[in-house]
Amino acid sequence: MTPLWSGARGQVRETAGRHRAPFKLTRLGLVGLVAALATPAWASGSVGPGKVSVPGRADYSRGKAIVFNVLVCRTCPLTRRAFNRTRAVALKEAFAAALEAGPRLSPDPNVQRVCQAPRPRRRGRNRGPEGCATRVKQVIAYLDRRFRL
Repeated sequence: MTPLWSGARGQVRETAGRHRAPFKLTRLGLVGLVAALATPAWASGSVGPGKVSVPGRADYSRGKAIVFNVLVCRTCPLTRRAFNRTRAVALKEAFAAALEAGPRLSPDPNVQRVCQAPRPRRRGRNRGPEGCATRVKQVIAYLDRRFRL
């Protein structure tokens, strides 16, 4: 006979050769334990494992940077307050016409500002010239997506 603690008033209880665990793991408890351990697999999130690419995201980001660094700033002729949907439509039309005719030949001052703007610095070094046509396409991509043109 093996003594076990009964838990009540500190008394020792004797059993007839059989040990009894202080708690019993039932099938329902086992299912609950497995479900609790599997919870990280159910965790919420909008992106799964791996790299997810959204088409046009890079062009949108670069176009936005170009617009707000070159066309719409404190020292620029166009201010943030004046930059609205109607102005964006006019800009897009001007940039689209310049893209068809060749951006470097365009007489539009906004297109010239975009083409003559200094190249962006990345990771401490200047990474070759971004073509004028590429910058114009990026600005058009930003205006299209931002103002849903």
